[in-house]
Amino acid sequence: MAITDTRTITVTTAQSPSAPPPGPERHPSPKVALLIACLQYGGTEIQTLRTARALISLGYQVRVFCLFDWNEGVRRLFEAAGADVACLELENRRNYPAILWRLARCLREFAPHFAHVQYIAPGLLSVVAARVARVPRLIITIHQLGTPCSWFEHLLFRTATRLADLTICVSQAVEKSWFGSGKWRRSLLPSAGHHTVVYNCVERTSCDGRQPSGNGFTIGYVGRIRTEKGVDILVRAAAWLQEKGHEFQVVVAGDGPQREECQSLAGRLGVADRFVWLGAVPPERLGEIYRSFHVLVAPSRLEGFGLVAAEAMMHGVPVVAARTGGLPELVEHEVTGLLFQPDDPEDLAKAIVRIWRHAEFAADCSARGRAFIAAQMSEGNFRLRIGECYRALQVEAR
Repeated sequence: MAITDTRTITVTTAQSPSAPPPGPERHPSPKVALLIACLQYGGTEIQTLRTARALISLGYQVRVFCLFDWNEGVRRLFEAAGADVACLELENRRNYPAILWRLARCLREFAPHFAHVQYIAPGLLSVVAARVARVPRLIITIHQLGTPCSWFEHLLFRTATRLADLTICVSQAVEKSWFGSGKWRRSLLPSAGHHTVVYNCVERTSCDGRQPSGNGFTIGYVGRIRTEKGVDILVRAAAWLQEKGHEFQVVVAGDGPQREECQSLAGRLGVADRFVWLGAVPPERLGEIYRSFHVLVAPSRLEGFGLVAAEAMMHGVPVVAARTGGLPELVEHEVTGLLFQPDDPEDLAKAIVRIWRHAEFAADCSARGRAFIAAQMSEGNFRLRIGECYRALQVEAR
């Protein structure tokens, strides 16, 4: 059911099961407001969806507040999980007073017990809005690395953590990059609030029926095509492989602002016919795509966690990843996959060749990688950790 008021706030309500028969009086479910800038096909949005599922399974009532643009397919995924979705559809991202007022008003009307902010710009506004609305408990999840961010961005984030009751980091690398003890941070920034690491989770899947496609060797990439994701590095690695006489194809599943630039680069380097550009792919098709790869490449220059690498490992696909951010926490070199030096196309290409030429080694990496993800980053473990965080704040509030 969609309800649109005069301020163009669209609230989509998940279908509820039929009412239970009368029984002993029960306390109403605690309400959680999940706040996110956009709802598109991306790692942050998918992990927010899994957070919503975990909270709903723990008995919380969840409403997702999306500030800006949203994709209908992604919205339906949240609805199917049992969450309400409120799309504010704010057009001017720099009208900070209007964003703050609208969001605070929506939060007061919903009256949640918890606000959980996915900290992506303008994340501080969502944090302040939750405090203006007097939400009792406030949690932040930070997905991105703080390493390339300016001193001012660190100042804003530290301020946000002081306003929050808890900050969740998706990897140790993210935690260190924002809360590290660099000299200038100790002396010039406010002290940080409470923080912890909760790894993202990956849905358990079967790797049966994995059949890499195409002629020769299929190299896969899944994700947004942005500078920090390093697709141009993969294009240059493909040129190196072609120069050495290898037969292969590269399948790129994703879209983004650097797509045309990468396609143009592939043309200039003479490898345009090696690439298949699938564009944005809905989550329900990703399993099929992962299983068509001989190897998944994560060539990121910056990566807070590396959800795509974890998903590929769960599907039994060998992974070659850049030694940056949270990726080494997933891919142990020569154990669960291979790591290469960031921004080094030749090193990436040589790692791909090693997977290519040594099938037994690749199979061992696949098996160990899948076992690691299944054991450490299951939905059950994630639900347990999120539940612990929420219950701890409930106890403190008493």
